[in-house]
Amino acid sequence: MPKKVLFIVDYAKKHYFKEERGEVKDKFFETEEGMFLKQSLKDAFRATNVSGDIEYHITYAYPKVPQILKDNKKAERIAYKKPTVSQYKEYKDALITNIITYSPDIIIPFGEGGTKALIGPGGISTLRGMPKEVEINYTETTSYKFWVLPIYSPAYALVNPNVFGYVSQDLLKLGDFLNQGEEAFEAKEKSYRIVTNNFEEVANIFKEAFTHGKTVDDPIAWDYETSSLKAEMAGSKILTVSLAWKGNPGLTIPINHWEQPWSPEEQVKINKLLALFLGSDLWKVGHNVQFDMRQSKFLIDKDLEFKNTLDTMVGYYLAVSQEEKVSFGLKTVAYEFTNQGGYEKPLDDYKDWFLKFLTENEKVRLEKREPISNEDYMDWLSDEDRKIADKWANELLDKYGQASLVRNPADGEKFSYEWIPYDILSRYAGGDVDVTLQIHHGLLEKYFSKKPKLYKLYTEHYPELLDTLSDIEVFGIQIDRNRMNEMMTAFDKEQNRLMELIKTNEYVLKVEEYKEEQYEAGLEEKAKAPADRDKELYKQYTKYRKPEDRKFNPSSKLDMQMALFGFTGINPPAEDKFLNKDGKDGLKSGKLGESDLTYIHYSTGKEVIDWLSKNYPDLELVNLLQEYNKLTKLLSTYTQGLLDMTDDKDVLHGNLKATGTATSRLASSGPNL
Repeated sequence: MPKKVLFIVDYAKKHYFKEERGEVKDKFFETEEGMFLKQSLKDAFRATNVSGDIEYHITYAYPKVPQILKDNKKAERIAYKKPTVSQYKEYKDALITNIITYSPDIIIPFGEGGTKALIGPGGISTLRGMPKEVEINYTETTSYKFWVLPIYSPAYALVNPNVFGYVSQDLLKLGDFLNQGEEAFEAKEKSYRIVTNNFEEVANIFKEAFTHGKTVDDPIAWDYETSSLKAEMAGSKILTVSLAWKGNPGLTIPINHWEQPWSPEEQVKINKLLALFLGSDLWKVGHNVQFDMRQSKFLIDKDLEFKNTLDTMVGYYLAVSQEEKVSFGLKTVAYEFTNQGGYEKPLDDYKDWFLKFLTENEKVRLEKREPISNEDYMDWLSDEDRKIADKWANELLDKYGQASLVRNPADGEKFSYEWIPYDILSRYAGGDVDVTLQIHHGLLEKYFSKKPKLYKLYTEHYPELLDTLSDIEVFGIQIDRNRMNEMMTAFDKEQNRLMELIKTNEYVLKVEEYKEEQYEAGLEEKAKAPADRDKELYKQYTKYRKPEDRKFNPSSKLDMQMALFGFTGINPPAEDKFLNKDGKDGLKSGKLGESDLTYIHYSTGKEVIDWLSKNYPDLELVNLLQEYNKLTKLLSTYTQGLLDMTDDKDVLHGNLKATGTATSRLASSGPNL
C-alpha cells in the first residue's frame, strides 16, 4: 500500500491550474515550484534511503486565487495579495474535509495558512521543522490524528535562497518518517545521571571531564539551567550545569539549587571548579553558548576568558542558512541531527501544567472548588515532585495573592525554572548536552570536514567573537540617572506646554463640544424611566459621566479620528497603511466601498500623521501632535525606557547576537543599541 503525503499550499495561484477539455486540472507539479519540490524530495529520499510507492497530493488552505498586486510575464513572479486570517478561517472546514478524504500518512503545510489552520498561533519561521501530532475533530464524535511537519514553501525558497538549506533539512525528516513512521518524531528514551550535593563526587566528575576536550573531535558539551534569563538582575542564579562527552551522554550537577544546597565553603569550591573548567584550553561546545558565557561572567567570575568554546547554533547558522527570521534553537535542530527530537516535552508539559495548577490552588483558597486531589497532578509525577509543586504553589500564592500576578522575582517573567523539581529539570538538562554533542559531530561530519573556511569560522573566529560580545554585554553602558531624570523633567514640561496648545485647537474643542452634547443627551435619557430610555443614547451618559472623560484624550483613537478626519473633512487615500482594521476588513470583504469610508475607518498612527503633515502643512493640530508624539517616544523609549532596563547600579546590559542577520552583521536587542 503506498504511503501518502499531503502538501498544503497557502493559496492557489493562477498558473497552478490549466483547462483541459473543459475541465480545470491542478498542474502544481508541472510548475517551477513543483519541479523544485520534486527534485528536493528526490534528493532527500536518496539521502535517507526511502523506498516503495509514495503518493503526493496538493490542497490549498485558501482555494481561491487572490487579487493580483503586481503582474509579471513569468507566472512564478506574480505578486498576490495574501489572504487574511478571516479568509483562511472561512475555508478551514473545507480544508479539514480534504484532509479526511485523502487520509494522508503525514501533512506538510507550506507557510502560514496551513500551519495556523492545523497547529494554531505561531509563524512558519518558528514552527518549521518541528513535527507535531494534531488531532482533527471532524464531527462531534469523530476525530483523526495526523503528524504535521511545517516547512517553507518551494515558492519562497525559489526567491529566497537563504531558506534552501532549511527545506533540504526538513525534507530529510520527511524521509525518516516515511522509513520509520511516527518513531522518527518520538524522542528515544535515555537516562541521564543526576548528581546530588556531594562535593567529592562533583570533583571526580570534573577530573574525568578534564581527560576529554583535547581536540575539536572530542569536546565537552556544557549547558546551564538558570533562574532567570537576565543574569544582571538581583536574585538571578545558575541552578545547574550539565556536561556530556564521549562515553557520557549527559549528567547534571547542582550549582545553586535550593533542593541540593552547598555549604558556604563548598559553594566557593564549586564556583572555582566551574571557573577552572570554563577558563581552560579544553574544547567545549554549547548551543547559543553566548548566553551561558554571559551568565558565567555575571554570576561566577567577571574576568573569565573563554577559549576554544564552540557554538552549535553558530555552526548551524554557518552551515545551513543565514535566514535571520528562522528559529534554530536546540529543540528544532535536535530533530535534524539526532533521534532525540521532542526530548524536552516532559519539561514543557510540566511548565504548562504548573501554571494551571497555580490557578486551581487559587480556586481552592477562594472556595470555588474542592481541595486538590490526585486527579490534579500529572500522572508521571512522583510523590516528591507533587510535594515540591505544592510547596511552590502555596509560597507563590502567599506572596502574590493571585495566580495571574505570580512572577519570576528576578526578571518579572511569568515562570522560573527554580520552581521545577530538580529531578525533572536534570532529566531535561541532560538531554540538552546530549543533543548538543550529537549536533556538533553531525555538523563536523556533514559540513565542516569538507569546508576548511567554514571550519575555521566555527572553531576559531566565532569562539573569539562570542567571548568578546559577552564581555561587552556584561560590562554594559553606565547610565547617568540624574541626567536622565533632568531630561525627563524637561520633556514632561514641554509635553504639558504642547498639550495646553492642543487643548485650544479648534478641532479639539469641537471634539470636547461633541462629547458634552452626547453626555447631555445621555443625561436626559437617565431622567426617564428605564423602560422608556433610548439605550444607545443612555450609553453616552455612562461613557462620558466623568468630567475627565469629556476632555480630549490624544491616547483615544476615537478622539483622534474625530479631530483629524471627522471635523476637518479630510479623507486619506483608501490604502491599507492609512486604514484601521475595520476599514481594511470592510473593503476586503466588500461590505464597504471607498465612498463608504468615514472618519472611524482611518488609522491614527505615524504614517497617517506624516501624510497629513506633508499634504496639509498648515494644519496646526497635526504639527502639535507630531511634536507631542516625539516627546512621548523620548520619554517611553529613550529615557524612562532605558532606566527600566538597567541593573541596580544603573548599568545597561544589551544583547548582541552574531546570528541575527542574513549578512553576518550583529543584531542588537534589549534595547537595540
